[in-house]
Amino acid sequence: MANRYWQKIVRLGIAVCSYDPQKGGFKIARLWIRSEPDDVKDNNLACQENLIGKPITSLPVFEHPKVQTLLESVRRSDNKAAERTVALDVVSLGVTQNMRITAAKATASDIVIYFQEVVANEDKVKFAQDARNHLDALVNQLPLMVCKFLPGNGVITYANKEYCDYFDVDISQIIGKSFLDLIPAEDHAKVLNAFSALDWDNQRVTYDYNVITPKGTRPHRWTNQAVFNQQGRVVEFIAFGFESGKC
Repeated sequence: MANRYWQKIVRLGIAVCSYDPQKGGFKIARLWIRSEPDDVKDNNLACQENLIGKPITSLPVFEHPKVQTLLESVRRSDNKAAERTVALDVVSLGVTQNMRITAAKATASDIVIYFQEVVANEDKVKFAQDARNHLDALVNQLPLMVCKFLPGNGVITYANKEYCDYFDVDISQIIGKSFLDLIPAEDHAKVLNAFSALDWDNQRVTYDYNVITPKGTRPHRWTNQAVFNQQGRVVEFIAFGFESGKC
């Protein structure tokens, strides 16, 4: 078996599925799939509109019992930011593909699914660059705002296209600025307290707060994931959020 650190991601996709209580299953709300797995230059993550509204099992990879168990586990979790990952082999047209699938709860009824195919690759440097290119292309097409920031001062180190477009800024204008500048002063303590509570046993938090935007103050919902170094210290946060309509 190939060392997991020597694997190269060659195909990526994202699905948003909604639970249908009447039929007792999940249906596809949105779906994006990379059509050319080795080409990341054109950000060719295409929306598959023909599958929207159909059962999640319309995609062969999601017919697997492990995937159904994965989705149910996330849906039934009391954790608002529940996330699970499963690895499995999928046979398509006589070819076995090794897939890694992650499901994350977005709302009470919606789940975001990230799926990727991996193959062995002994070039570690190329793996790291390819993975980064694929991830950047993928994140820049998400219908969610995504950013990274440092603990303590909240200085932003990364923001995706959706984030920059929403706040009507260029990436160069947001990097190096604190995300706290976008939050009303009266909410600073609430936000900082939420971050200070994160540790190795409690790595993620989801909460609602107001955000200062070019169109005025708007209610947002953000999920923040702590990232740790080898010593177990928090070195950065990865956050994704959206305008929620309520706070």
